Amino acid sequence: MLFVVICLLLSLLFVIGLFLFLIVLNSYLKYSGTVYSGRIHVGAGEWEYVRFRAYEGIKYRIKIYVHDTCTIGTCDIRVELRGLDSGFVKYFGRVTGLDYEVVLPNGVYYVYLSNTYSIFTSKDVDVTITAYFTRYMLNDDVYKIAVIGLWVADNINYVSDPRGFEYIAPPEETLKTKAGDCDDYAVLLASMYRSVGLEAAVGLIDTDGDGKAEHATALVHLDEDPDTIMKKLSAIVQVLGIETEGFSYFKDESGGIWMIIDPPMTYGSREPWNIEHKPYKLVELIKP
Repeated sequence: MLFVVICLLLSLLFVIGLFLFLIVLNSYLKYSGTVYSGRIHVGAGEWEYVRFRAYEGIKYRIKIYVHDTCTIGTCDIRVELRGLDSGFVKYFGRVTGLDYEVVLPNGVYYVYLSNTYSIFTSKDVDVTITAYFTRYMLNDDVYKIAVIGLWVADNINYVSDPRGFEYIAPPEETLKTKAGDCDDYAVLLASMYRSVGLEAAVGLIDTDGDGKAEHATALVHLDEDPDTIMKKLSAIVQVLGIETEGFSYFKDESGGIWMIIDPPMTYGSREPWNIEHKPYKLVELIKP
């Protein structure tokens, strides 16, 4: 009976989910994350640098301001942007201020601050590097998975069914009440993912090792390898200001993975994709 009810709910055209996703998508797209912010003292005849990691699909804004600490000569600094392996990316020359935006390939980069031409004056330099989403992220599957998962984690409260009574709410009802138990979370998330073109399902999970399912979660299928997915997820959390150590998934025998999104089973709502509970075994996969 549970299998039939979940299949029926997932088969419904979830128009509200599509509309809501467009709002959620644009909301998170406006986020920005501080990659680095600080004041650096560059002595006379010396140089310093700021190291940061860049990810594809992310726009970086580099802002530099040189304070008036000079006693002789001009108050400026020579600025270069270099890659760990690619050498020079951009040479800016001597500046007193800089506001530069760039999209970079995956890699480690350095903002070099050179005061080597000056033998008398030291410089205090404010450096800020901020990360933003580019518009292309709107069509990225990992971005869709992450922001929908975060929105549901932040806006839906966990409430158990009455003792002895099992009820699975339609997605619209869970959104209206802003509350539900694990199967309500799973159905809502899977329905929202399906409404935006992702292959999603509900997984029935054994969490106590008895071989029987007593928990439900949302699963989203991806054909990319875990390392590629992790790079994309790392880019997303850099902008959102979240720290994450990884994501949880089940391997698909036919290829790809089923990424787990399970807000009730995480230790914080900021990582609904990172499940630390053990055991956590997939007993049954339910999809229309």
